Amino acid sequence: MQIGRAIPILTSERTEWTRYMAEENERGSLISYAIMLIVISNAAKLIGSLFISTGLAFIGFSSTYWIATHALTIVFEIIALFITPMILSKVAPSFGGQSNDLNALKLYVFCMTPAWIGGILGIIPFLGWLGALAGGIFAIYLFWQHSADAMGVPEEKKVGYVVVAAVCIVVLYLIFGAITATIAGAMFGAAILTGGLHRF
Repeated sequence: MQIGRAIPILTSERTEWTRYMAEENERGSLISYAIMLIVISNAAKLIGSLFISTGLAFIGFSSTYWIATHALTIVFEIIALFITPMILSKVAPSFGGQSNDLNALKLYVFCMTPAWIGGILGIIPFLGWLGALAGGIFAIYLFWQHSADAMGVPEEKKVGYVVVAAVCIVVLYLIFGAITATIAGAMFGAAILTGGLHRF
């Protein structure tokens, strides 16, 4: 799967979804596509963070802190790329769907594309949150629209599947976020409190 597919997913998602699901995508190409977007998105957000790091140096938010935070985020988002489709696949049979790991991966990558693309706007200080918000909302919309189709969940059980899957994903990301904050805080916490790392 080529990174150029990201734009059609955003601009004509219904047509692209039908074509996307009909293709015999290899797992490796889907993962490579997702990792590329994850890295690009977080690199853009890192650049935006570095732009404002000087202004926040008085409370210790140094460039080193931001680099560590975004590097950890990349690692955990890549881990989520493997764990989340497993969750989507394992939960589906409980709602009359099918346990299909490839379809679950397709669903996750397709739905997360606008979130990753929206994250690229993080390169613009103080405006990146708008891209993140818009991308996140569109990702939720795509998941609602296509989860039942991808996992074979009957329409009458779609709400239950979406809610349970969403809760599992949110919990996973909260755990990863907490770990990231803990590690970054342990490495640079003292400097954040004292401002001692602003020249690091």
